[in-house]
Amino acid sequence: MNYRDTPHPATGIPPAAMLFREGSKSAFPRRSVPAKQVEEASGKDKAIKQDRQDQVNASKYKIPSEFQIGDDVMLRNYRKSSKFDPVFLPENCEIVECSDDGRFLTIERKRDGTIFKRHPDDVKCYYGPHDTVMERGVISDEAIENGEWHRWFEQCRPKVDDSYESGNQDEEDKQETNHVEPGHENGGEVSSANDCPGSCIPRRLQRLRRPNPRYIDYEM
Repeated sequence: MNYRDTPHPATGIPPAAMLFREGSKSAFPRRSVPAKQVEEASGKDKAIKQDRQDQVNASKYKIPSEFQIGDDVMLRNYRKSSKFDPVFLPENCEIVECSDDGRFLTIERKRDGTIFKRHPDDVKCYYGPHDTVMERGVISDEAIENGEWHRWFEQCRPKVDDSYESGNQDEEDKQETNHVEPGHENGGEVSSANDCPGSCIPRRLQRLRRPNPRYIDYEM
């Protein structure tokens, strides 16, 4: 309560006096402030807030808005009920007025003529509905008729080796499959694929296990 009775540095009046006009409801401390002094304090507080806002807007990190009157834009969706809802509403709107400092935009929705005021960060350019790639103009009709679309598709398609699907392997793959581990030689000569019983899949090496000497004498 003592904080509320302390005069504010901006207004010069305690916050409790600004709220109750008669000071706090407690018996002590109590201070009475006239209405004229409260009105002056409100004007001082408003002026200080405006000065701070101007300092932030005049910062060198501020990015100027590139929107102009007549641009088609979309508004940010503030009523998202799930994460799958769009961030910007797909409705065509038009900018009808821009503030001098570019911090506020007056936007009219073409569907019903509703007027909105938004910050440039809450506005995005509207390019119209594009359902297919053909409507976006990425691929022209002439390119499709001349066969350029098919050539482009063949160049961009990843190349897959069909030898594994058909069962035909190269000589190098067969040599790797018929590899024999050391210790399976016959008289210093490596055994052929016919001498290998079953499949000649390389055997995995066994890991050398070294018991902890602390538990050597331990008996279960």
